[in-house]
Amino acid sequence: MSGNDVRTLAQEEWIMGLLAPELDIGFERVPSPRGVEIPSELIYMKNEIRQELMDFLSEHIRLNGHAMIVEMALEEILMNIIHHGNRRLSYLEGRIICSIEETREGTRLVLEAFDEGDLFDLNAVPDCTDPERLENLSGRGLDIIRKVARFTIDPPVPLERHGKVVRFSRPVVRADDGVFEFEPVDPSSDSGLTDAVAGESAGR
Repeated sequence: MSGNDVRTLAQEEWIMGLLAPELDIGFERVPSPRGVEIPSELIYMKNEIRQELMDFLSEHIRLNGHAMIVEMALEEILMNIIHHGNRRLSYLEGRIICSIEETREGTRLVLEAFDEGDLFDLNAVPDCTDPERLENLSGRGLDIIRKVARFTIDPPVPLERHGKVVRFSRPVVRADDGVFEFEPVDPSSDSGLTDAVAGESAGR
């Protein structure tokens, strides 16, 4: 296997949205944790996809005590597609591809989130763990994904026609019994996150 080779060990894709625009008016709308209203059909689709993602991950990775924070990260990724990317418009397309990839550098869980929204500067998203920004909801979702669930977030990449894809990844290793597990992390690096994730999260 060369340095650029990637071998996909497992992969599945989910599509969200693509609902007829004229039907969007008739949907019952439900409040989201972000204080905005989202078509209930999108909320239903999001919840179904999140559960199927968890089932897929549980089939391929021993989550152990990571299940809650991984599911929290999935919720944030899916809500960012709906809320920030597709602006809560149920006729726009959102996709998420979940893969386990093997390279010379190791094996990683990879989540690729596609939406029809504009690019954003990842470095410009405010740090919600800054003591002066603990009451600010902006940036909390990405901080949960990055600092609590331990995913690396690559800068958004534009798609050929329109929209973007954001790639999230986290290393996994094979245990002695051959089952994948997340690599251990230093718990001391969690400093400052307790206040940041208290209560309901708020997306990017």
